[in-house]
Amino acid sequence: MNHLQITLAAGLTAILALSGCSRTPEPEKSDPVIVKTDQVPPASSLELHSPVLRSTIFALVSSAENSTTDYEKEYSYIEDIGDGRGYTCGLIGFTSGTGDLLDVVKLYIEKQPDDNLLQPYLKALEAVNGTDSHEGLGEEFEKAWKKACQDPAMKEAQNEVISELYYDPAISFCEEDGLPALGLYIY
Repeated sequence: MNHLQITLAAGLTAILALSGCSRTPEPEKSDPVIVKTDQVPPASSLELHSPVLRSTIFALVSSAENSTTDYEKEYSYIEDIGDGRGYTCGLIGFTSGTGDLLDVVKLYIEKQPDDNLLQPYLKALEAVNGTDSHEGLGEEFEKAWKKACQDPAMKEAQNEVISELYYDPAISFCEEDGLPALGLYIY
């Protein structure tokens, strides 16, 4: 097993444990792990809103996206990965081409209006929204992003946008569909 497979297996095990899933009897080491959906109780709202579950989900996503479970160091990530969405940035890969990066920057400016390093790039981000263009951004924007991500207000902005656009809707879908905590990772 490579590092990624071990990390994912450990993460899935943790999620299954959080969801109350257990198996009896213990299978032989060569047996596959099979969990029937009717054996896994739906997660309670409390479980889905658990900071431990959120941390586990973020670690799993980071493992798949960034090859590390140390998601905390990914706030300052910025790169054009060549997927047609411009810059991919931050904890979950906000992009300049889809508008969620613009949401993060606007919220950060709102939280930190004085001497904000990203304020000069707001108009350029608005202009490139929906494209893969870097026009008005470039290397100076990349440097400003990395430096801004050292500010706790930027981390708060990223977390709030994640909650509003992605995490909270995923929790709602899990609750509506009666899924266990593992369902949150799926969404």
